[in-house]
Amino acid sequence: MKTHALIPAIVLLISLAAPLAARGSITAVRALDVERMASPASLKAAQELMQATFAAAGSAPGFELQKLLIEKAGHCISSIIDAQHKQSLPVAEAQKLLVQNRELLGAILRHNQQIVADMQEQRLDSMQNTEAFFQSAAWQQPQHLISLAGYWQSWNGYYRALLMDSAASGRAELLEQARQGFSRAFIDFQEQSIVTRSLFGRMLCYKEAGRYDSAMQDADALLAMTSPSDALYVRCRYEQLVIAYQRGSCADVLKGVESFRNDIGPAGIPAAIAGGLKTLSVQCGIATIEEAEKKGGAEAARYRSVLQDLRALTAHEPARAPILYRFVSERPDVFAAMPVAEMGAVGNLALADHLFKKQHWQEAAERYAYVLATDEAVTKSRKDEILFYLACCECKLERWERASGLFSRLFKEYPASKHLAQAACYYYVAAAQGYHSNKTSEHHQRYIAASRRYLEKCADQQNACEARYQLGSHYLEQQREPEALKEFERIKPGSPRYLEARFHIVRSRVDAFERQHAGTAARSNAAHNSYRHVMQQIQDYAAAVERSKLSGKDQLRAYVGLMQARLLMHGPAPDHAGALKLLRSVSAAPDRQSALKAAGLRIECLQQLGASDEARQEIDAFIKKQTLASDSWMMLQETAARLYAASKELRRQQDSRVSDFAATALHIYSALAREAGRSSARAEFLEALNLRIAEIHRDENRLDAARALYEEQLARDETSADALYNLALIYEQQADWSQAASCWRKLTRGLQAGTPRWFEARRQTVIALKHLGDLKQACDYANMTLILHPDIADPETEQTFIRLRQELCGPGAAE
Repeated sequence: MKTHALIPAIVLLISLAAPLAARGSITAVRALDVERMASPASLKAAQELMQATFAAAGSAPGFELQKLLIEKAGHCISSIIDAQHKQSLPVAEAQKLLVQNRELLGAILRHNQQIVADMQEQRLDSMQNTEAFFQSAAWQQPQHLISLAGYWQSWNGYYRALLMDSAASGRAELLEQARQGFSRAFIDFQEQSIVTRSLFGRMLCYKEAGRYDSAMQDADALLAMTSPSDALYVRCRYEQLVIAYQRGSCADVLKGVESFRNDIGPAGIPAAIAGGLKTLSVQCGIATIEEAEKKGGAEAARYRSVLQDLRALTAHEPARAPILYRFVSERPDVFAAMPVAEMGAVGNLALADHLFKKQHWQEAAERYAYVLATDEAVTKSRKDEILFYLACCECKLERWERASGLFSRLFKEYPASKHLAQAACYYYVAAAQGYHSNKTSEHHQRYIAASRRYLEKCADQQNACEARYQLGSHYLEQQREPEALKEFERIKPGSPRYLEARFHIVRSRVDAFERQHAGTAARSNAAHNSYRHVMQQIQDYAAAVERSKLSGKDQLRAYVGLMQARLLMHGPAPDHAGALKLLRSVSAAPDRQSALKAAGLRIECLQQLGASDEARQEIDAFIKKQTLASDSWMMLQETAARLYAASKELRRQQDSRVSDFAATALHIYSALAREAGRSSARAEFLEALNLRIAEIHRDENRLDAARALYEEQLARDETSADALYNLALIYEQQADWSQAASCWRKLTRGLQAGTPRWFEARRQTVIALKHLGDLKQACDYANMTLILHPDIADPETEQTFIRLRQELCGPGAAE
């Protein structure tokens, strides 16, 4: 039966113990399988049952019951100590259980001592035949119970003392009481097993009390009383060696260990004692080396021998690893010359820690790397620390990529490590250096991860400004503007990155104003308020730039000018003249991107001011003096797109300036198309540019010019959907329904059936056929569209085809 299964039954027996008859009580106690119990709850329940059973027996407990209770109490001692050795029972719990066990043994002992005392006082004087009485059960049984209870109480006291600190109050008294009890049992008992165990117990008490001569005398006597085949003999031989070690006789111990192994043989030595012998050998080996070192030093072979013994001991008993670590760390000069592989994980760790303290980074890194690569259980608890120190070594050696990789691994594999706060600071430095020396995507991602860790964990945030700036810039690249601005807002005035961070914040406000209020600013109170707020932010930023001690402020001044110009262009009362003045001051900006941005905005301002000829001259001058690098090309394309969008809006408003805006946009697109026609590198843009040019011609009612461009495009690519679509619209404007129908059919064949563009092409085909008078084919197109697509998603499209079918095919066409 398992121990935990006994607990409910034991508790039930305790509750029934008082009314049970003596025979029933004995049965309940006898059923306790104390030897198999390990949990505090089961042992406590068993003790409570035994105490209740003794109490229920009243003033006359039977001899058999008391003897059984004493034996079970003895088994309790063994179970308590065994569980404590196996670490399933905390020391404090073991102490409590031993105290409770002592109470039962003490109660039985006092009961029988009282019986003897009563007989001595009341019966011996009137007794005629005392010799017969002393041989009787009435006298012998309480005497036996006194001796037996005293014997087990001695063991109980000894183990209680053993669980206490050596200097604890009351320990010496417990050992002395246990020694006296063993001495009485040694005399009182005739049973050989109890006599020898009492002698053994007294020897252990002498040993723990530091009375080594007396302990040795008892050990010699015990060995004379037992044979080598007896387990107690083997244990006694081992305890003799322990006593010799405690006395400092290491030479005797080393000889004794060898003799012990030869005399007993491996098969006769229990595993626990075999481990103890290894420990003694190692401890004495260290002691002899220490003694030799006091006299000038030990031989190298002796160091190597003890090291190997220590490694073997540690492999079987990881708890002994500190002995090996200390042995090596106290002799770094001796072991540094030995091969790395010979030192093992613990030895190399001891040397690595020593080398780290001495700032010998390369040698320490080699040792740490070896330990990190091993899978020895004794170093697993320190793997995060080893990883941290190795990464620190790589930092000191300025091997930034290795260092940042190790720190990254530390954060990933050991999220609860106590070294993370300190590691975050080093990680940031390593990742930053690695990225600046090799700006790859991988290094950038690690730099950003390190920045996050730094801001989250590092207490000494001297580089917080830079970390927040990098993190904010990263968020901007990912189009996570709110998160970016949050980081930029945290950068304090006076920080090296403050002005750059504020620039991003202010520019964001300008962008937001343009998105929300451009075109409606004059009609919105919210826009007026927003305009004033953003302009104030720009002015504050400009003042901060001027107050700063930066040696080169031109680039930041250019940023200020651009932002002010944009706000003036899109404010409640657009001030293009004021914006143009600012933009001309930015034309010589040291930053190429600022200069390009200013050029595009200048062209837009000139156009808005009606100076279209001047705008086109600036475009021509810009194109001629530039090599049209990709950024220049993009600026012209974006400027043309803004002008063309403005022309669309002006056309919607029926503004007379529409053609002027369209002409300037056309001027840029035409220049870009010529460049694309000359340059193989930009040939891919030619189709899109020609389509846009054709679209402007069509908007301006220059249909022939637009038609020619679309036909040229189809000559190059007869499947061009954009060319077919726009050419079909021109044919419709020119009432060339045959060509329109042809274009719409071709477009339909090139599009995926069922898409919105496909339905539009089908509808326009039907309309073109209707204009041509081909009503039957127009009916077929409309009817077949509805048959093939009975579930058109867009209701308006569906109704359009239904109306066309009814109009062309008649009311009963659906049937």
